[in-house]
Amino acid sequence: MFNSQIANPYNLFSISHLNKNNINSALQNLIKKKVNIQADVTKARESREFLFQRINNFSQNNSSMLRFANQYDTSFGSFSRRTKIDPLDDIDLMIGLDGHGFIYLIYDYKHIEFIQNYDFNLGTWSNFIDSDCYERPYLNSRKVLEELKRNLEKVPHYEKAEIYRNKQAITLKLNSYPWTFDIVPCFYNLKDNYYFIPNGNGHWMLTNPKTDQDFITNINQNCSGKLLEIIRLFKYWNKQNFNKFPSYLLEIMIANFFKHNYVPYNNTYDFFLEGLYYLNENIWKRVNSPKNFEGDINSIDFIKDPLDWIYDLTKKISINKTIKKHIEFLKKANTHNHDYIKLLTNIFKNAASDFE
Repeated sequence: MFNSQIANPYNLFSISHLNKNNINSALQNLIKKKVNIQADVTKARESREFLFQRINNFSQNNSSMLRFANQYDTSFGSFSRRTKIDPLDDIDLMIGLDGHGFIYLIYDYKHIEFIQNYDFNLGTWSNFIDSDCYERPYLNSRKVLEELKRNLEKVPHYEKAEIYRNKQAITLKLNSYPWTFDIVPCFYNLKDNYYFIPNGNGHWMLTNPKTDQDFITNINQNCSGKLLEIIRLFKYWNKQNFNKFPSYLLEIMIANFFKHNYVPYNNTYDFFLEGLYYLNENIWKRVNSPKNFEGDINSIDFIKDPLDWIYDLTKKISINKTIKKHIEFLKKANTHNHDYIKLLTNIFKNAASDFE
């Protein structure tokens, strides 16, 4: 039903080297002016480390009812993976907690319950225990988040900050920085090498940001460091075209393209065009997450409310049409009789000056 094939898959169209060089320079200018983070990245990383230190102080001065395990603190998200595009509006970090005293029940990777191990005394963890409809006690992740929020509100450096609970995280917004921090409490499973984080509904779920980080880093190293910049360019293209593509899915698909296809080029034009071909050919196919427990992250859930899956289906059809159209624009841009700047402005919705 959904045939994503179009003419001229990889490497079968004629090449105008003069126009290609011009287009490549134009795309590099766009990346420098609009795609790459313009904020002080060093300052952003320093502010993140300062926040880690402030939270570590909670356990040192016994100011929190939470039990921390800072050896499991970690950064995550696109800023950590270096795939974040401008503006730098959020920085993600995970705060390790000491899970001794609990055992966990996994229903699926998005629904995990923490219950008491009766061989241990819960101590202050008992303040965060709730009962379900069957009167079974469990560790309520919302209460854990609220305690973390209360702790942050007492830090003098953050007394004027905007701090609130946002589903799986505590968001900290400071007037002194243009970015916010999303702070996620977590437990670490040493045996299976994954983290438990709040699922937004009072329970917990699985994640493993290190798997994503290693996946992207290894591929980037194997393709001479070209991957990160191309992922950022695709994310910007997606943003300029109304964010129809789920950002994480797009990042993994572009990484898969570099992983499974040899692209013997060293310029942005070729990488971007070949990446569009790959998206066009794979948009309806299974895409497995690097995290083994998530499965296919490109599927449409037809069990959902019909209005939801019809919306998802319609959006994917729209993405596919946009990809096809932009492939044709790029091919035209690489011929002598077309204004490549005008075609690039149609693709990225930018002013011509952004390419100059």
